[in-house]
Amino acid sequence: MEKAKTKQKKAAVPHKVAIKKSAQKDSGDYAVRRRDMTIDGAKFTIQGSLQSATTIKGNSIRLLDDLKDVDVLVYMDHHPIDTSHLISIRKLTRNSDAVIAGWLNISPRTLSTYSSTDKVFSKNLGEQVLMLRTVFEKGKRVFGSSDAFDNWLDTTNFFFDGKKPNNFLDTTSGIRFIFDRLTAMEYGDNV
Repeated sequence: MEKAKTKQKKAAVPHKVAIKKSAQKDSGDYAVRRRDMTIDGAKFTIQGSLQSATTIKGNSIRLLDDLKDVDVLVYMDHHPIDTSHLISIRKLTRNSDAVIAGWLNISPRTLSTYSSTDKVFSKNLGEQVLMLRTVFEKGKRVFGSSDAFDNWLDTTNFFFDGKKPNNFLDTTSGIRFIFDRLTAMEYGDNV
């Protein structure tokens, strides 16, 4: 009985942990998260995955790492989804405005009108713009360039029932499906 008590006391002793967080600029538009940790005197450096940090009009816009409902809702509650996000999508793809408008279920003329003003989008359209931008940023990271990601989107794919992945970008569930495939590719799954 006494041995059990002494084992519990030894296990309950907390470790001394010190964490120093920092971010460094890497090549391109990405910031690398880094943590220097000290656990009981031993030093470790943990370098996190790349997290996109794009600058538009002098403002730093933090992007989503995931497309979970709660992440999207919280982001939209704290950040206005405006034309700067749409401009980013245009920079990340070689697709025409007509194709982008089709993904957003609006006319090319409406897209042009939105692009020429500093309009904040409605919640439905804003959600789709935010999710598209997140997918294109992730695609650029996974494939190494926007052109390579565009090529993948325009190629028929077994995992998309023999269809091109860009055919799925006009719904939020389709955008999530593409995002999930990109995540799987990051972890070594087939393209």
